[in-house]
Amino acid sequence: MADQAGLRRGDPLALSEAHVHVWCLSLERPPEELALFFSLLSSDEKAHAERFYFEKNRDQYAVGRGLLRTLLGGYLGEEPARIGFAYGPHGKPALATAGRERSLEFNLSHSGNLAIYAFSWGRRLGIDLERVRPMPDEDRFADRFFSARESALVRSLAGDGKLAAFFTIWTCKEAVLKADGDGLAKPINETEVSLSEGEPVRLVSVDGDQEQAAHWRLETFAPAPGYQAALAVEGEDWEFALQPDGQPDET
Repeated sequence: MADQAGLRRGDPLALSEAHVHVWCLSLERPPEELALFFSLLSSDEKAHAERFYFEKNRDQYAVGRGLLRTLLGGYLGEEPARIGFAYGPHGKPALATAGRERSLEFNLSHSGNLAIYAFSWGRRLGIDLERVRPMPDEDRFADRFFSARESALVRSLAGDGKLAAFFTIWTCKEAVLKADGDGLAKPINETEVSLSEGEPVRLVSVDGDQEQAAHWRLETFAPAPGYQAALAVEGEDWEFALQPDGQPDET
């Protein structure tokens, strides 16, 4: 089973402990691939898919979960359909750990027609993807959900610069909260990001705690035209690599 990025069901995937792999893949698939991805789902995933009112949403969910299972199967050397999941108190998915010697951490996000996945051995991580689009009132939104310094930065900018800063800050915050497992259970304005020209984006504080923020590193990137993504990973000694061969699927 091949997708636009060349991934095949059953292909082994190599991931060292010093790397974090990110895949950005299309959720738009021909009928034969859709059927194959649907066949990989567990009974509860199939039931979840059938609850979507719109066919497009149902199909995208099935493809997204099927891709996740295919990627996990490649890294773990396991049959994708046999992989079991556990869920945190706020819904963050993880692998069922019974019988596993080491932990493959993963996270995912989707926006528009794309899904993005991140994988690492033993490092907590979170990833967020957003389709960049005009917002009705970035300033008002930033005042409500950003810290005072983040909001001031957004207000100081205009045009494409304002939009870029807004979505970079937003995806960073979401990635950090997803990495921590809290999702939207924790107020998003209590996580602060520094976005200074000429400097790498960095996490300033989490719940006002700068020491907690120091445990995380952020990477921001555009995985496809018109999209913004952010990756938050525990620790500093890791390298970030888009897959396959650094070229995400942009369809």
